[in-house]
Amino acid sequence: MMILMLCYLFMMMMLMKGGVNAANSITYQVGYNTNLVTSGVTTPLRLIKDSRVTTPNITATLRGGGTVDGYLSFAGNTLTVRSASPSPSTIIDLVLVTPQLSSGMYVFTFLNISIEKGNITGGGMWSLAASLLASSITFADDAIVWNSLIATATSGDVIIPSLTCPYNIMVVDISASSRINVAITKIWAGKYTTTATSAAPSVSGQCAQAPSSSVVSGVTTYTNTGTCRSGMWQTLAARAAYVTLNFGSGCTATWKDSESREYIPVSPSITGTTPSLLTRDSQLVNLPKPPSALDANPRAVADCPHDQSGLLLWHNPATWPSGTVPSPSSSIITIPAGKRVLVSSCSFTSGIIYNTIAIPSDSELIFDDAPITLWVRDIKVQGKLSIGSPTCRMLSYIDIKFFGSKDLSDRMGNNLGLKGIGVDVGGSLDIHGKQFHPTWSRLAATATAGSDRIYLMGQAPNWEVGQQVVVVTSSYTDETTKENEVMTIKAISGNVIQFSSVLRFSHWATQDYQCEVGLLSRRIVLQGDQATSDPLKFGGHVIIKGRGRVSGTQFLRMGQQNVLARYPLHFHMLLASCPSCFSKDNAFYLSYYRCISVHGTHNVEVLRNVAFDISGHCMYLEDGIEENNTLSYNLVAHVHTIFHAAAGPDQIGEYYKEQTDLLIPADIAASGYYITNAYNTISGNAASGGWAGYAFPNLFLPMGPSASLPGYATFVPAARTTLVFDGNTVHSSGYYWRDSGGIYCGGNFYKNATDGLRWYHSGRKGRVTKTASGEDAFMRFTNTKAWLLRAGVAHWGARIEVINLETYDCVRAALLFGKSWLDNAIVTGRTLNPTPFPLVSPFSSPNGNSWQGFQFYDTGTQTILTDVQFRRYFANGNIINPHLDNRVIISMTHSDQFKPQGISATRNISFVDVPRSQVIGNRLQNTGSSRYYNFIDWDGSLVQRTYASLVATNNSWWHLGTDCIMEPDWAVWVCKKTPTREIATLKVTIKDLIDIGVSFNTGTPPNGDTTHYCGNSTLFDDVTGLSAVVRSTVITRNVGITGCTNKGWYLYFYHGSPLFFEVWPEMLPPGLYVLVALSYPAGTNFNIKAEYDYGHNQVKLNYQLTAALSVSEVRSSDGTKYYFDGQHLYLGIADKIQHALPPTPTAFERGGVTLYNQRYGFHYIITATGCSVSKTVGATQYCSAPYKKPLLF
Repeated sequence: MMILMLCYLFMMMMLMKGGVNAANSITYQVGYNTNLVTSGVTTPLRLIKDSRVTTPNITATLRGGGTVDGYLSFAGNTLTVRSASPSPSTIIDLVLVTPQLSSGMYVFTFLNISIEKGNITGGGMWSLAASLLASSITFADDAIVWNSLIATATSGDVIIPSLTCPYNIMVVDISASSRINVAITKIWAGKYTTTATSAAPSVSGQCAQAPSSSVVSGVTTYTNTGTCRSGMWQTLAARAAYVTLNFGSGCTATWKDSESREYIPVSPSITGTTPSLLTRDSQLVNLPKPPSALDANPRAVADCPHDQSGLLLWHNPATWPSGTVPSPSSSIITIPAGKRVLVSSCSFTSGIIYNTIAIPSDSELIFDDAPITLWVRDIKVQGKLSIGSPTCRMLSYIDIKFFGSKDLSDRMGNNLGLKGIGVDVGGSLDIHGKQFHPTWSRLAATATAGSDRIYLMGQAPNWEVGQQVVVVTSSYTDETTKENEVMTIKAISGNVIQFSSVLRFSHWATQDYQCEVGLLSRRIVLQGDQATSDPLKFGGHVIIKGRGRVSGTQFLRMGQQNVLARYPLHFHMLLASCPSCFSKDNAFYLSYYRCISVHGTHNVEVLRNVAFDISGHCMYLEDGIEENNTLSYNLVAHVHTIFHAAAGPDQIGEYYKEQTDLLIPADIAASGYYITNAYNTISGNAASGGWAGYAFPNLFLPMGPSASLPGYATFVPAARTTLVFDGNTVHSSGYYWRDSGGIYCGGNFYKNATDGLRWYHSGRKGRVTKTASGEDAFMRFTNTKAWLLRAGVAHWGARIEVINLETYDCVRAALLFGKSWLDNAIVTGRTLNPTPFPLVSPFSSPNGNSWQGFQFYDTGTQTILTDVQFRRYFANGNIINPHLDNRVIISMTHSDQFKPQGISATRNISFVDVPRSQVIGNRLQNTGSSRYYNFIDWDGSLVQRTYASLVATNNSWWHLGTDCIMEPDWAVWVCKKTPTREIATLKVTIKDLIDIGVSFNTGTPPNGDTTHYCGNSTLFDDVTGLSAVVRSTVITRNVGITGCTNKGWYLYFYHGSPLFFEVWPEMLPPGLYVLVALSYPAGTNFNIKAEYDYGHNQVKLNYQLTAALSVSEVRSSDGTKYYFDGQHLYLGIADKIQHALPPTPTAFERGGVTLYNQRYGFHYIITATGCSVSKTVGATQYCSAPYKKPLLF
């Protein structure tokens, strides 16, 4: 059957030179060729119009006979010209007047032309003749694959046509005097051949179907009825370097398939006033950016799998051993062994679901760079699946949709699962779509609700009209406020983007911080079909056990929730076997279970990806052994916990075990980046939403199959320190639980030895980080920026350095445990962003509008803050509790169990917009942590002095000298720090009264509750002017007394003076002492010795103290003597542990600040005899001794 062939007749315009207001006339001359004229009344043609001209001015005239008949109409993309009496010699001149474009070139989309009432006869082809006064012609088509171009020139240079698949055709080397006849032939589908010179080409092959036709009001419309993608014209010619077509004498052309050019939708212009724009994203930190240049993409023949020779066509029956193209209903379609098969737009039957496509180990399935849609259940790859290459990015729109209801069977085998792409061991996957760059950016100005446009910072993206972006929230509680917005691009000009609708919410952008904008669309899409995926959150998945390289691809509705190993993109147990594996500039959208899993695999690159609306942890280092991977320049937003969001009333958090609806219990604390092993490069990323933005859970053994790998049986992932954690941002996260943060290092994921199940403990759990050789190592976060959070950084580990930090609108800047150093930071309490703070009891005030800079911990840590500027902390109304006021530094005074040592210090602190009253908030309570609260301001900058200062709670015990000044707004004493004024902590133990490891009244006893009191400690020294002042505090049954060095501490116990007790100098700087005194009756004898118990009863130091002749001799004895004057025992306490150990660090030193280490094991043992026992309490006897403060010092 002869197939009606339409010839699309095109030409471009003359670029007119003229004044600013001049217009260009583009003349389309449509003529009849007696040998190539179809029979019939109407024939639809397509010309090109400029899509930037919404209402073109088109006129038509006829030459060579006939009249226009006064009828010319334009509607939508259809232009109708009616001729009353056309003849074979008639030429219709169509003139399109448009404004001159600044680029000097027009890009056109199609508009349909019909010529009515003609008596046209002939052989079936239109031709276009044009007088050209231009140096080039550009044809553009957003929906058509060209398959041939025929051109002859009446004069001038020879035309060299080159097909640019799939969208553009460029004709070059045209002289100004050339008159050119151009015929562009389209076929619906199928393999074409040429026969007679006077006949049109015929079509044959799988998709060779004639178009259907219909006549309405005298206009015939042709519709593609082939099995290819609706509305697409295809070429299925054998892919050869040269193809020659003959359409008659003198009408021969050769097509060379040498290069590809893409069609980019043209953006309408954007008008309006540009606001003042930001030019930098930070004030202090450096946020790394990806290189501005695109990845190398030469697209040479050698780079492009689809351009290789020797490829077999899927739709060619000769490709298949059976001689028949496999039916889509086949249970499995296996690519012929040892063959490389090419699929194009016509290869797959549209609207039909294929079952399993299998690629054997010696075969390859290659996608053409053409619009392709595949509906399929599974693709099993043991050989190669190639959709482009890293150096041949595909320009076409390719859509692979996975079908299937929830089914936990392993249809693809070898634990590859079903409903997705399974790349088996030895297999290879390459999917590479067009690179859009950058994949995400930040706002350069606040985008207000009701606006239809945004302004981006930095490099202008190459995004396109019609694509979707997400404008990320600037709200605190991402999950509840839901202010992320997915928008469609209507127009784009440089860094300005106009949307097809207006924003519903405002999105903040000032110099403090800026919302992110991420590109969600890609030209290649892997997706789960909505009907079978949404109900049970069972989408498609990609698992890679061989080699996987994926870029420029959207993963939509992917992942299978609570099904192990079924994630959108999963690098599975590759160890170090795939250094070339990567995921680059992909988009993950509406994911049911994670984004990218790097599982038991090293050296993978995860770069420039965008993820939005994700359930469970997104970027997922799965088992804890994964090292030397690179996660850089990614954006993750709107992450959802699974089953429940971990909370809890205190630091303990919550415990959850695996169950049907929570396979991995750590998903109750789902984060943007789940980092089970810190020894990876994590830089330049952004996180928004989730339980945390970046989670560092503690794994003390590997999980999953990695636990049984050789060499990992005793491996401790939590002990690995950071390789690189630099330039990352986080916001709108960490609000579910009072002790979480945007960056959260804590929790514990483990396999329970009793029930064999996975458990996750969300709360406080520390880690001790080491080098590979076992030496102590610090985790290190550099150039971090955080906003709208409970805490910017929450770190329960033993060692952490946070260098270069900016935080804004955070309840606290950071929660740092262990040895910690915060250096070079800007901490802003409240910006002008009007979003409210949530109630985060007990840390916020009743109106939910409370924030503090930093809280010093109450025991066992060492915290140094240096070079920190605090901004915008204002009084919060009539708040009685200073911990709920907006203060810069607050105490932790809730417990009598914990007694602060000398563990906190500051240096070079500055303020902007902070009233003096808001510098320190110290809550006075009936607790030891309140009585002993202290810190050292090493240069006086925080307390606004010109000298180093010792700052301690409002208690007379800390009235160290006449230089000390009480600050009532802060409820602290501020004293000059001198070389002999350091902080010391002694643990005085008395059996059955004060015992190590036994606690009493551990919470916050009400004021007036004295049930846990057991004595008093009183200062005595030679300070002039204070001898008559009682400077005292209570001793409780919870162990520990903290005070100032080189002072006398008089200890009085209500039961009397014990006949046996011990003194443990937990913190006592080298060369300093504490003179301890107790009252005893005259005639009492003493046996006093010192021991260092190294553990396991290994005594490394043991010496006897000798009696001195005076108190001054005791003070100068370095802890080796005592003195009894008949009323008081004077005991010189010093830290002698250095005599028992090799040289070890005695202090934690950073930024010009020294905090002395706590010591354990060394203690004094005091035995008294010869006094009358007045009371026995438990195992301890006491002798009566009145309270009498010593006069000697």
